[in-house]
Amino acid sequence: MNDFCLMKQKDVNTIIKKTIPLLMVIISGCSDNENITYVKQHVFNYIDNAISVGNALDSRKMCSSTKWIQITDKRNRNVIEYTCELSGFYPLFERLIRDDFVRKENDELSLIKIRENNLASAKNMILQLNNLKSALSELKEKKLLSEYVRLATLPHLVHSSGLYAVDGLYDARFIFEEQNGHRIRDNHQEDDKKIILIENKIRDIIKNHGVKSEYFYALPLSTNNFLAITDKERESKVEEYLKEYRDIVIKNNSSINILKAKISKYKIIQSDLEKKAREVKGTQHVAFSIDNKEPIPVECFFLFEVGDTNTFKVNLENCFSMAYESNYNKRYESLFKYVIDKKLSE
Repeated sequence: MNDFCLMKQKDVNTIIKKTIPLLMVIISGCSDNENITYVKQHVFNYIDNAISVGNALDSRKMCSSTKWIQITDKRNRNVIEYTCELSGFYPLFERLIRDDFVRKENDELSLIKIRENNLASAKNMILQLNNLKSALSELKEKKLLSEYVRLATLPHLVHSSGLYAVDGLYDARFIFEEQNGHRIRDNHQEDDKKIILIENKIRDIIKNHGVKSEYFYALPLSTNNFLAITDKERESKVEEYLKEYRDIVIKNNSSINILKAKISKYKIIQSDLEKKAREVKGTQHVAFSIDNKEPIPVECFFLFEVGDTNTFKVNLENCFSMAYESNYNKRYESLFKYVIDKKLSE
């Protein structure tokens, strides 16, 4: 029994010998040395003259924990280094990523809307041109255009672009001849009646084939058109217009498909970025030199880790004043936006 007790006592002594130094290290780590206290009690008036740096940096809601240690830096300076473990920033990352891709998607959707409008206009023009093609075929078959041209080019008519209606036909109500520099009513009543009759027939045929008057300006029916070119030239012009608008349809369809593919790709990239953002860990570091009469902040930076392999440092001119912020604000949004755009998107 005594041997058993002695064995137990030896174990206890061993445990005590191993534990006491460890506890001393832990206790010393929990309390600040005088240099750390000196820095913490200092007030940087140019940042905030109403609070000490320790109270400001240790009471930040964005920090899950803070740490102060004394080290000798690479330049052999005695430095107190402050570290803040940033926390709770994923929702902000997520919102920034989402807002950015919503903006990009809306930009592409706006372009798609423009292309769709162009596409609809081109298809309407193709419909109108095909209708005109059909109308011209009937006019040619009935020889109405050739008779119209014969009458419209009679010597007694004054050929002026002002005498043409929007569809390119002579407006027979304004048939004049020139006499002594003045225009007077023409006396060729029979010719007037014929040309009016043919004009109406031509217009009726064009209308019956579905050619709308609001499209006349864009069709080969412009002023003096019926008189200026032959049937064959007009038919060739219609085919030329058809090719032009068919090309527009092809180009806009292709553009729409490319834009839709970009939107689909955006969704994949967004999902990947959100996944990366969940893995991000961030810390803020501030180093104070204590080799002078007063502590001086000599270095401040943010350190981010993405997974186990990607670690990067971000230096900002206003880093030290940002250390006084308790909650995430616009300055931190700009920082996180930089991390997303320049680092996570790589």
